[in-house]
Amino acid sequence: MQKKDDYCYQLLKVLELENIGYWTKEKDSDIMHFSEMAAQIIGLMTGDLSMKLNDFLGNVYSEDRHTLEHYINELPGGKDFTECIFKMMRFNSETKEVINLSTRITNIYGYDSKNLLILGTISDITKQEKLKREALRIKEKAEELYMQKNIFLANISHEIRTPMNSIVGFSELLNIGNLDARTRNEYFRIIKHQGLQLQKLVDDISELAKYETGELKINKSPCNFNLLINELLISFNHHKSKLNKDNVTIKISLPHSEEIIGYTDSGRITQILSNLINTSLYFTDRGIIEIGYYKADDKKLIFYVKDTGAGFTADEQKYIFDRLSQVEETIIKKFEGLGLSLTISKGLVKLMGGKIWLESEPGSGTTYYFQIPYEELPHDDTPEEIEEAPVLSQYSWKDRIIIIVEDDEINYRFLEAVLHNTDARIIHADNGYQAIDLCKSINKIDLILMDLKLPDISGFDATLEIRKINKDIPVIAQTALVLKEEKEKCLKAGCNDIITKPIEIGKLLRLINKYLSE
Repeated sequence: MQKKDDYCYQLLKVLELENIGYWTKEKDSDIMHFSEMAAQIIGLMTGDLSMKLNDFLGNVYSEDRHTLEHYINELPGGKDFTECIFKMMRFNSETKEVINLSTRITNIYGYDSKNLLILGTISDITKQEKLKREALRIKEKAEELYMQKNIFLANISHEIRTPMNSIVGFSELLNIGNLDARTRNEYFRIIKHQGLQLQKLVDDISELAKYETGELKINKSPCNFNLLINELLISFNHHKSKLNKDNVTIKISLPHSEEIIGYTDSGRITQILSNLINTSLYFTDRGIIEIGYYKADDKKLIFYVKDTGAGFTADEQKYIFDRLSQVEETIIKKFEGLGLSLTISKGLVKLMGGKIWLESEPGSGTTYYFQIPYEELPHDDTPEEIEEAPVLSQYSWKDRIIIIVEDDEINYRFLEAVLHNTDARIIHADNGYQAIDLCKSINKIDLILMDLKLPDISGFDATLEIRKINKDIPVIAQTALVLKEEKEKCLKAGCNDIITKPIEIGKLLRLINKYLSE
């Protein structure tokens, strides 16, 4: 062995100042000798600085063992030194700690050029390897996000292209002139419809962005599921006529037992089911669409939408709930115009602690399912849905003027029917600008029921404009979604209150009476 004043020995001591240990092994021996630093790194007990090569290799991971043993016995390709990175289980570790080590191996020759000693440094690179793996993970994640962004932009461009092409094309045709009134009105109708498609797409992108950033929240309240399904039936029976789907019959299937009342976000369930029904209508030209739900057990509710439409191949099914994935052009084309509603639905179901899936075969229709946890009402929460039906005639608002701002005819007819026996004077505005004009032309308006989603300007913007004209008119916002930020936005815009869809008749009448009796 070297003397303490040997130049090589001094160099090895310098290595230990940098937390690098070393080991030696004579050429014809199977005993390895470790420095104190090396022993500390691999977990040997104090004073135990030697061991057999095979005992050392026994703690080395099998995938690294053969290479390390080969390099210790013989440097590869006549090199002066080589480096080997390996994993091993630390000696004397109760937790069976795994460490990543690096060793640089060389041969030390005597004056006669014969190999006398094999020398290797040893250092713990566990932290460095962890950082390297983390950096690689971040790099891969960044590459994945970059690819997803490109796929997203490519797919969205398909969604935008069709309505934009119609809007630009028919706008140019309107400028050509020599069009009869019927043709001109048809062109205007097409432009308006395609504009609404673009607006829906923008809303979808905004909703998806909120989900991705964790801004979407679930707001639970008592929910009568039978009532919710019945209201969807009424709404979509009216909506299908607008889509020229009169050959499609929509029906419902409810549990045979008594009504099921649960504690959940009824607005989100309505949103998810509406998205599924719209998709079924999109792919079904004739036949039946069935909407239903049932209790799978005491802890789960399963909702479904079943249609007799075109059905989907296995590849198409993978894309339905994930519109951001990369697929063939023909599949993208098939779903053009649907927006991101089903991708959003998948996120909402996940947010509610459930799952969504479908069963389908080409030519045999599709059944969409989603499952959510069933939660009973809190003991201190009595659902208004199961109160006695409100007496419409108990409210009398004679000579009071109420403006209903609602673009959906069936929703307007519902509100009109609710207020019919109250003797109030009802005025219908089917868009935001019309509501603003009414506030300019009518001196005394007692209350406004304001839908938030309107075809021209939003209910938020309409309310802001109305507040410039009259700061005192009570405005009650009606919406299908009640996120915390949306309620704050309503109040900031100047709304006095908010009521959620599906609207409960009793709650609506009490809320209106609150402001008309002041």
